Amino acid sequence: MLGLAWRKCLGTPDRGITTGKENLLQLVEVIRESRPRLILCPYWEDRHPDHVHACRLVQEAWFDAGLTRIGCPLPPFRAGQIWYYFLARAAEPTFIVDVSACYHTKRSAIMAHETQFGKSLNSTETFLNAGPGSLLSIIESRDRYFGSLAGCMYGEGFTTGSPLAIHNPLALLGVKD
Repeated sequence: MLGLAWRKCLGTPDRGITTGKENLLQLVEVIRESRPRLILCPYWEDRHPDHVHACRLVQEAWFDAGLTRIGCPLPPFRAGQIWYYFLARAAEPTFIVDVSACYHTKRSAIMAHETQFGKSLNSTETFLNAGPGSLLSIIESRDRYFGSLAGCMYGEGFTTGSPLAIHNPLALLGVKD
C-alpha cells in the first residue's frame, strides 16, 4: 500500500516493546543490515506506552548500531538522522512536509489496521475509530493544522533531537544549483 521497497517486522507483541537486550540486539541488526540514512520513529511522548518504548528502543539501537563490540556480527553503522513523527500527541514540529498529494494513501494505511480502526460487523466503536474526538479525527485535524502552517492542505509534522544541517538552503526553495 505504501510502496515500500523493504520492510521487516520483529514480531514484538502488543505491550511487549521494551529496551531489553533481546529487542535491542534485534533492532541493531536491522539497522546494520539496512544501513538507513534516516530513521523515523514515534515522538517520545504519547498516550500508548509501546510508542514511548519504541522511541527509546530506536534511540538506543541507533547508538548501539554504531559501536564495535555490541554482540552483532554485522559491521557497525550509525544512521545520520532520527526524525520523530507524531501519533496521539504532538508538539511544535521542527519542520512540516506537504503530504497533500498522498494524504489518501496515509489515510488508507491507517484504516488498514482493522483491529484498531476498522468498522466491520465484528468490531466495536472505540476512541480510536468513532466520534469527533477519535484518534482518526485528531490525526486529520492535526494534519490539516500543520498543513495550514505550511500553506498546504495536509502537513506531516516532524521534530528532531538535534539541529538539521542544511547544506543547500536554496534547494529548500526549489532553486537548482
